[in-house]
Amino acid sequence: MAHFTRRITPAELSIWKSELHRSHLPADTAAKLHIWLGEYELAVGEQPEDAAWHFGQVSSHAAPKLRGLAKYDTALAGYFEGAYADTQQAFKRLLSPKTGLPGYSIKSCALWARIAGCCAGYHAQHSRMGTPEPPRLDPYCGAAALAECLRAMGRPYDKATLVAACRVTGEGSSLHDVIDAGKKLGVVVR
Repeated sequence: MAHFTRRITPAELSIWKSELHRSHLPADTAAKLHIWLGEYELAVGEQPEDAAWHFGQVSSHAAPKLRGLAKYDTALAGYFEGAYADTQQAFKRLLSPKTGLPGYSIKSCALWARIAGCCAGYHAQHSRMGTPEPPRLDPYCGAAALAECLRAMGRPYDKATLVAACRVTGEGSSLHDVIDAGKKLGVVVR
């Protein structure tokens, strides 16, 4: 997961959000605020879909460096959603002299293109072997697996019960999240 190099205070986050609601905000200022909020959603909130929405709000009137960073960050958000094939193509477009923009590290972009390509290749190989892979990962996968176990045990397994007990981010749940949810629901998860 992505991380910030410094702590973002709740006050700072609130200021960014309130600034966005000002009328007649210059395109570059709005772009910076959307990028910061999107990066916060990606790194701290672990919500790549929400992050991608912010990156998508960067205006075509913003400076090329800001548009480039927004495109790069959108590709990163796609990676963390598990859209590996789409993400690989997005990074390749950013690396192309014809479609690339300034505002991001070419070396990092090339590395992410390679990583996304490896993940896409892994999924493609499994699809060829008969294990279908979704175009994006399902963030409720861990909670759904726990729900199936609860259903088999005759316990409540509805979505509301599971979501209340199991931490689910835009990237899914960790094994630790599922184990903790089991404790809250009165079952042992191994």
